[in-house]
Amino acid sequence: MKRGLTSFLLFLTLMLALPNLAHAHSHQESSSPAENEEVTAPLDEITVTFDSGIASGNMTVTNNTTGEEVEPDSIDVESTVMIASFN
Repeated sequence: MKRGLTSFLLFLTLMLALPNLAHAHSHQESSSPAENEEVTAPLDEITVTFDSGIASGNMTVTNNTTGEEVEPDSIDVESTVMIASFN
């Protein structure tokens, strides 16, 4: 009986702790150009700043007029900043 109660309490503790793990992700703080900003000239780079450090990143940019997706030529990540460069 004691072993079953211990197992149940361990299970309950893990289930209560799991939702808190989802908060471990970084969230976007700002970007240049800004989110939803209309850009009319070709871009050389896009900079995104996060609220905490990130290890790596990927990005695809979509032209809202044509629907064309463009991937950057390179992506550099330094702590909380991701810079995507385009030719």
